Order: sequence, then structure tokens, then C-alpha cells
Amino acid sequence: MIINCLLALFAYKTGALNKKAIVLAYITGVIIFFLNFRAYIILLMYFVGTTLVEKITEKNKNEKRSVRQVIVNFIFAFVSLILFIIVNKKGFFVLYCVMLAESMSDTLASTVGSKYAKRVYSITKFKSTECGISGGVSLIGTAVGFFASIYIALTFFITNVLINNEYSINDTCLIVFLGFLGMLIDSILGDTLQKKYRCKKCGKIGDKPVCCNEQAERIENKFLSNSQVNFFSELIIFVLGFFILIVM
Repeated sequence: MIINCLLALFAYKTGALNKKAIVLAYITGVIIFFLNFRAYIILLMYFVGTTLVEKITEKNKNEKRSVRQVIVNFIFAFVSLILFIIVNKKGFFVLYCVMLAESMSDTLASTVGSKYAKRVYSITKFKSTECGISGGVSLIGTAVGFFASIYIALTFFITNVLINNEYSINDTCLIVFLGFLGMLIDSILGDTLQKKYRCKKCGKIGDKPVCCNEQAERIENKFLSNSQVNFFSELIIFVLGFFILIVM
């Protein structure tokens, strides 16, 4: 798996993942390659697109993704693919793409918004808030998140509609819609339920319990971590996608 090795090296050099997360991502890529080649192509495009954007925005290498974050980002996509292989129902493959679109949309919206947004607003309170804080949305971040969903949907369209003609335009549009919706749900949960902290030195409000090399003060009665917010937002989209694609 030369491509996987090159991507793992690229992820290490750019600081996208820590060492354990790189190993897990590599193993996941190998498994998906042997399970379904078209699923692997879409995953490959996800990883390349995400890593390139994070490289361009010069994301802080101290914020490498952990094994927990990799699991949260891919667990529902992986489950969808396994179900597709077991029951051979096309809706599960579409759901696999939906989950990748949701993950990429949320990741890139946060990455680009944190770097370039001039104005950030609380998605539920519609008030100005700290740049980079969970629940904060910006025009540029939202736009990038939307185009990330289109990016995954376009990859699906080329490999499964144009080339193989097994799926439809409706499936492609659903990937865009649910992927983008998942990003919005993540922001809503982050704004309303995620733990936030105020730095005792600089006074900034953020998601991390440590700031300026010392323990920050926890504010508001909220209880979810960032990983938990990501998990529940993906769970909501997974259930919604399952109902639309499989039940209906």
C-alpha cells in the first residue's frame, strides 16, 4: 500500500495526526481498500482534501488529532460500510459518504474559520463570540463547510453515478445536504452543551482547560467535550440518514 504509506508520511510531516492516530488511520485505509475500492477512493479524497487545507492554513502542529478523534470521525462511516457489505443495500454506501461529508465539512469549517474569519457569531444566540470557539460560526467557515460536502458528493458522483451508473443525482444531493446539516448540528451542540473555559491570564474564553500554561476557569454549567460533541452530532446524522436511506 504505497499510497497509504505516502499519506501517512504526509500526515506526519504536516502534523495533522499524532503517531498513534497515523497508525490507526493507515490500518483503517488498508481495511477499507480491501473491503471496497470505491469506498477507499472517497476516503482517499477526504484525507487528501482535509490534509491539504490544514497545510495551507498552517494549522498548529501542537493540535495533532488523537486516536480518539480519528475514531469519532470515522466510526459511523466505517459502520455504514460494514453494513453495506453485509446486507448489500445501496443506501448504506450513500450513508458512508454522508458521514465522511459531515466529518470533512465540520473539520474544514472549523480549520478555515479559525484562521480567516473576521467576525464570528454564536449559532444559537446570534451574538459576537471568540474566534475558534465551538458553536461560533462565520461566513467563510460556513461556506468552506458547504463546499467540503460538495467535494465528497462530487467524488461519489464521479465514481458511482457517472462511471458505474449505480446511484442517482438524488443520492448525491442528499450527501451534500446531510453533510452540511451535520456541521450545523455540531455547531449547535458545541454552543449549547460543550464545556468552555476562561483563561485567568489573558481572559479569553475557549474550549481547552489549559491556557497560557495554566489551568483555566470553567464557566457555565455544560458537560460535553469536543470529541463528545462530534460523536453526538455524527450520531444524529447517522440516525437521520439511516431513516431516510434505509427505512423510508
